[in-house]
Amino acid sequence: MQSAFQTHCQRENLKKVRTFMRKALEPYNMSNQLKYRIVLAVDEACSNAIIHGNNCNADKKITVELKVDSNRLDVKIYDIGHYSKEVAKQKDPDLRKKIAEKSKGGLGLRLMFAIMDEVQFYTQNKKNICSLSKELN
Repeated sequence: MQSAFQTHCQRENLKKVRTFMRKALEPYNMSNQLKYRIVLAVDEACSNAIIHGNNCNADKKITVELKVDSNRLDVKIYDIGHYSKEVAKQKDPDLRKKIAEKSKGGLGLRLMFAIMDEVQFYTQNKKNICSLSKELN
């Protein structure tokens, strides 16, 4: 099954993304904990696209596509904002350094990589894509 959701790049629309994901995952036989974690990973990816990539510009949009088959879940988040290849490489930030610097943020990527089996960032047809995959064994 495949479904999609599109919204404007505003922080308050992250709630709509979470609602879309929860409803889209309802029919699948997976634990509530796993569903919660997947929703969290997608929320983090969308948050990064909305806040950092598109500067909360309401004139821009993100699209979330969800595809689930018998043993795999794939989510792709599309946007056209600023894309930093350096940020995409920061899958394992130094937590001690962040705590010492009292750094705000920067843990979303770590969460995404911890929750999902595969996380990729790339551009295609002038769109940024964050691809998240999870095996559903």
